[in-house]
Amino acid sequence: MSDQFSDEEIVRMIQMEGEERMLALKMLFLDRKVRGGIRAIMKEERVTFEFDDLLQDTFIIFDRNIRNNRFQAKSSIRTYLIGIAKWLMVGRMRKRGEVVVGDIPDELYELPNWFIPDLQDERLLIIRKLIGQMGDRCQQLLRLWSEEIEMKQIAKALKIKDAQAAKKEAYRCRERLKRLFHESDTNNKL
Repeated sequence: MSDQFSDEEIVRMIQMEGEERMLALKMLFLDRKVRGGIRAIMKEERVTFEFDDLLQDTFIIFDRNIRNNRFQAKSSIRTYLIGIAKWLMVGRMRKRGEVVVGDIPDELYELPNWFIPDLQDERLLIIRKLIGQMGDRCQQLLRLWSEEIEMKQIAKALKIKDAQAAKKEAYRCRERLKRLFHESDTNNKL
């Protein structure tokens, strides 16, 4: 992506009509880091669907989100695009039965190290660190919950009695994470 435009300028350009909009979308579509990030995720997971299809669907959702003011700039546009592609890929894998809830590799939930400098929201990094300090069960539960997986599926994947018990456990884990966040020295400096 050309460094001549900030993320805010690109968002503004996409929200317009005409040549500026097309220029911004084309720059992002051809961006090597975006394409490389999506290819890296696909390669890690050995997916069977086409890169071009995933890329196009990612841009359709991205464009719709920009036009509907859903992009909140909590991360860079590159990170946001790769995130959209990642969750589209996971959804497709689930539908095809290529992945079972609970068997999703940890790497799929982590951004490659070269994206970390692009993250603008330091709190996200702090929260990831704090989740890493929690027990394995809370880590797994919060990961699945954050992906909006149904409580029934979470209960099954983590061998919890039922969806209601999984919901209560997820609530307790979120409350513990909130306490850790508010108690952390790093949070107080933000």
